[in-house]
Amino acid sequence: MGPGDSGKSTILEAIERVLSPRWNLTFEDTDFWNGDVSEPIKFTAYLTSPPEAFLSELKFGLCLMAYDEDSGDVASLQGDEEADRIALVVELEVGEALEPTWNVIGEGGAKRAISAGDREQLGMLRLRDYVDQHLGWARGSLLTKMTDRKATVSALLAKAARQAKGGLDTAELDDFSAAASQVQEAAAKLGVASKEGLRPHLDVGSLNAAAGALTLHDGEIPLRRSGLGTRRLMAVAVQQSVTEAGGLTLVDEFENGLEPYRIRQLLRALRSKVRAEASSQLMLTTHSPVVISEAPASEVAVVRMDANGSVTVAYAADAVRYINKKYPEALLSRRVLVAEGLTEYAFCRRLDEEWEEQDGESFAYAGTAVVDGGGSSKPATLCGHLRDLGYEVALFADSDKPAKLTRAKDSTLLLWEGKVCTEERIAQDLPDDGLVELLDLALEHRDANGRRILLAEAVGVERSELKDLEPREWLDRVDTARLRDAIGACAKAGKGKGGSWFKDEQGGTSLASLVLRHWSGLEGTLTRANLEALRAFVKVE
Repeated sequence: MGPGDSGKSTILEAIERVLSPRWNLTFEDTDFWNGDVSEPIKFTAYLTSPPEAFLSELKFGLCLMAYDEDSGDVASLQGDEEADRIALVVELEVGEALEPTWNVIGEGGAKRAISAGDREQLGMLRLRDYVDQHLGWARGSLLTKMTDRKATVSALLAKAARQAKGGLDTAELDDFSAAASQVQEAAAKLGVASKEGLRPHLDVGSLNAAAGALTLHDGEIPLRRSGLGTRRLMAVAVQQSVTEAGGLTLVDEFENGLEPYRIRQLLRALRSKVRAEASSQLMLTTHSPVVISEAPASEVAVVRMDANGSVTVAYAADAVRYINKKYPEALLSRRVLVAEGLTEYAFCRRLDEEWEEQDGESFAYAGTAVVDGGGSSKPATLCGHLRDLGYEVALFADSDKPAKLTRAKDSTLLLWEGKVCTEERIAQDLPDDGLVELLDLALEHRDANGRRILLAEAVGVERSELKDLEPREWLDRVDTARLRDAIGACAKAGKGKGGSWFKDEQGGTSLASLVLRHWSGLEGTLTRANLEALRAFVKVE
């Protein structure tokens, strides 16, 4: 997976070509980097678990190498190497003559040609968008490979064509005959004479195996008339029927034409085949959250291309596995905003709703996804892993507790100034009207009386003084600065029945709504400065 034009499809194309069973692949000058044919194209593949027939000295036994999983490279084969470390190095090279050559590369660069027939034994198959070819007995189709009876198919079609020709009523072809006569007259003027006169008729040669005239039907209806999703699934079924155990299947845009349930069904079927056969492999590209949610993090690779055209492929760390399941769309975004916990996550979602109403652009429209980082040091760790994968990342978090921010690496830090949590920062910065509303929110709780007592103790007054007063009247009885400190401290501590005051989804949403209602009154505050920085990150051009 990765952004558009990052090289995902090109990688599959390279793998397909280096393992292709075809001998007549065509290349053009435009396949070379910047069109410079002086530097040859080289595709190299390391193949572990090669076919048993390849291991003899008469084949490629003298070219075997040892694969090192840690370094991802090959080295000289020692006599006691385990079988699962044995590898063949297959190289496709194309020079300025545009003639591809395939070789197995041994120790010291020794080369031995590998034929199209040998490459066919590697079992590489590519599922493309154009699948109709494989739903009929056409030249090169998988069905033809399954039956291997090209001569019989041709004979059957030739017989059917002769019967159709004999049964054609040419008397009903007046319009076609008139057109044929006009062509005959025009040809005569050019010196091309007809021997017996031009007329419309069936061409027996147009029905042949190469054209795929014999196709799979569902009852009386050709499968080619089915929807794209059904045709793709049928093509996969044909592929699985023709493929020997093992081999590599390549699928570009895996989800194309498939509903979510069909995506899951197909992916699980292919994965089960891979699990059952140790030498099987499945490589696919996708832009679908459904596909990502079905894959373990360790099997997700992010492809990036820098301004110089260099392509990198980075595998996701196990630490991001829960994003695969809960927020798979985040891995398909340009930027990721990691909220420290559920309060901050809900806070950001409410900001998204409001700002979308204002300017018509949501976070998602701007290419930014928001995820709940899970609290403690997890959000910073997650940021670091996402940065390793090439994402632009920001961490929206409290500053009152050590969060091991070094783990976030060079992520943008959107932290509240003053070593405070979200509730404390907002209580400090809201205008007086907003502070009254914050009190109202805190006291809309079944333990409202207990919260009143906690606040009275925090500001240093008798409980009875605040017991029957409306929150707005508190500002006349209590020092406002002390009240702001008390609200923030009590909300953070979460004492009393019900625990934390705003540490849940509803609390985060309510706090964000309150801030948005008093946005103009927050001009010049640390709260607004941090949220404006958040908005700039989310909607950067």
